[in-house]
Amino acid sequence: MSFNAVTTNFSKPLSLISIAVLVGATGFSSALNASELDLSYHSKYVSEGRNNLASGGITWLSFSTALDDLWSVNSVYGNATSNNVDYDELNLSIEFASSYSNSSAPKGLQFDYYVAYTRLEFFEDDAYDNEMSAGFSLANTKFGLTPFADFVYSTEANGSYVEFGGRAEYSINDKISLQPYIKLAFDFGYANAEHNGFNHAAIGTSINYIVSSKIRLMGIVEQNIGGDIISQELSALGSRANSNQNWAGVHLNFKL
Repeated sequence: MSFNAVTTNFSKPLSLISIAVLVGATGFSSALNASELDLSYHSKYVSEGRNNLASGGITWLSFSTALDDLWSVNSVYGNATSNNVDYDELNLSIEFASSYSNSSAPKGLQFDYYVAYTRLEFFEDDAYDNEMSAGFSLANTKFGLTPFADFVYSTEANGSYVEFGGRAEYSINDKISLQPYIKLAFDFGYANAEHNGFNHAAIGTSINYIVSSKIRLMGIVEQNIGGDIISQELSALGSRANSNQNWAGVHLNFKL
């Protein structure tokens, strides 16, 4: 993002953990030099617990390719669907990701982690941002829950944002699976320059359908529950708007 949402109209991108849930949930097993294309529509552009657009939803076009078994490059372009909203953004990132597996632990406990740099361009607003991020997840835990944490720092906002959560995956059959998740988010000058602390909580689930070995379809629904920071924002603006946000989306993912 380029500036704090509370003081400007510039929207902020989905955090990388959100992208992981929305895009990665439809993805295929990673492989050397594998590439993926993801087309999606979201009924609202909700990030950091806020609806960034005055009306309508947003379409996303995402492309990622592995440079080797550790490095990948990713691009995400979003464009507002409403004729009354002029908004688009482009995110270009390079990511280093790796994992550590403990074969002696039950179910082969696996620790995954990444660090990334993202350049963001907001064309309609003639703005930009640079973000550094890092995160980790712990797979194959005893109860089938994958805890995760994600951190991002914005140079333009000079602030950071942290999410903690957990997700799980349940197979209905060999083609259909569910991935419910929950997360808690804390803002430190990233979305709001005036307040630090609990930003929001979110709970959602995706349903994934394997169309073929190279195509997957995913639907997703999410409910966001505004925290102290969002409530303070609305109060400062004298707004009686609901601090909660919900949205739904659909993704079509191709392995190239």
